[in-house]
Amino acid sequence: MGKPRRTKRITHNEIKQIISAKKVGRYPCKDNLYLNITDSGTVNWCIIYDLNGKRKMKGIGAFDSAKNNLAIARAKCDDCLVMIRKGIDPKVEEKLGLLAHKSKEKELGKAKKLEDATFERL
Repeated sequence: MGKPRRTKRITHNEIKQIISAKKVGRYPCKDNLYLNITDSGTVNWCIIYDLNGKRKMKGIGAFDSAKNNLAIARAKCDDCLVMIRKGIDPKVEEKLGLLAHKSKEKELGKAKKLEDATFERL
């Protein structure tokens, strides 16, 4: 058996070089974080993890040098890893959060309609 392959921690300058080369692929950035470059030229971040014996992937946003750069992607990845260590699937948790948000918006919409339905306006 050989040594396990270790991924070195990638730097911001290396990310810029990878993106400028526009070579399609998935580039490891260490600690389960990957940079994806697709055939269409889209550049995004993802985390690949194992949970309950299954390999999973969760997108954590498109690359943006200001709003979703390497440091921000690492922070998001760290948040996901904390959930995974607790046995929580970050992908499922995100879906539940979106559903709760939509439900809250729906309730606020109903409340606004009730508020607008006064005798003066009818």
